[in-house]
Amino acid sequence: MRPNTIGSKLLEIGQREILTRRQALALFGGLAVAGGCGALAYINRVYLWSSIRLPLWLPTPFDTEPELRRARVVADAIRPLFRRKGRPAHNEWLDLFDEPGQTLNQYVRAFSAATREAKGSLLIQPIGELDRNQHQLLANAAALCEIFYGRPVRILPSDMPQLSDKEHNGAQLFTDPLLAWLKRRIPSDAAGLLGITAMDLTIPGWNFVFGIGSLTDRVGVWSMRRLASPKESREVHLRRIAQVAVHELGHMFGLWHCTAYACGMNGSNTLQESDAAPMAFCPECDAKVLWRLRLDPAPRYARLAQFAASLGITREADLWARCGQAVRTAQLAKS
Repeated sequence: MRPNTIGSKLLEIGQREILTRRQALALFGGLAVAGGCGALAYINRVYLWSSIRLPLWLPTPFDTEPELRRARVVADAIRPLFRRKGRPAHNEWLDLFDEPGQTLNQYVRAFSAATREAKGSLLIQPIGELDRNQHQLLANAAALCEIFYGRPVRILPSDMPQLSDKEHNGAQLFTDPLLAWLKRRIPSDAAGLLGITAMDLTIPGWNFVFGIGSLTDRVGVWSMRRLASPKESREVHLRRIAQVAVHELGHMFGLWHCTAYACGMNGSNTLQESDAAPMAFCPECDAKVLWRLRLDPAPRYARLAQFAASLGITREADLWARCGQAVRTAQLAKS
């Protein structure tokens, strides 16, 4: 018999079987699965997170509204036409900015009956002088925005704010002073005021920005400066100018950057990344526009496809035509 000492008790504890073989295998197996899921979630954090969130639907004040039900039907109909976002490449927007994204349900819940309405015209304010070619590109982009958002678009006479030395960086204009200037000028009955300039735009600490739109103040600004090159076609220039305009107007209507699909509301860090994204909005983002602005989807897609084709923007024309066909098929199946 072992002596009843502290040493003997410690020896006895050390000799006990803490885990059975089955328990040990279960524990290590569980740790391996958890580690694998954690690694997968880290590698594809945007894709997995948005996959979980997209189907979630919390109650909103508008759940019985026909426009909201229709927007959700449209989203389901066009969903197969859009590519899901995967892991961002090095130096792409989502590689640099870990944004949460915004589902249709989150967007709807952000409004009350009093704040949902977005009435009035969209105004475009040229900042500084534009040449004849730039004016024509702007006119075509404005016409496309008018179809896209279902609101009249009016181009104002050119103007230029008086900027101090602290409000520009040589040839670049800082965006904050321009947004403040536009905010003082927007009429109370306008849906939004979007500035455009041929000069370069930047934010302190950044190299440049294509544009910026306020989520709350109904103002935004975008630049033609980095969207045109003599080596590229007029159709390429027009597509880029219209794409940035549609994107910034989306922000002005309260849409966040999209992290779920390849979409016109994707953040973009380079011209190459911007060109790779569609101008068309994905199922979640386009449903937000359809719902808030009370737009009839099938005729809108048809007009967008026809107008884009007339301008030579063939990729968007084809996608919008397929969206229209998908919506019509869904409507026939429901009737």
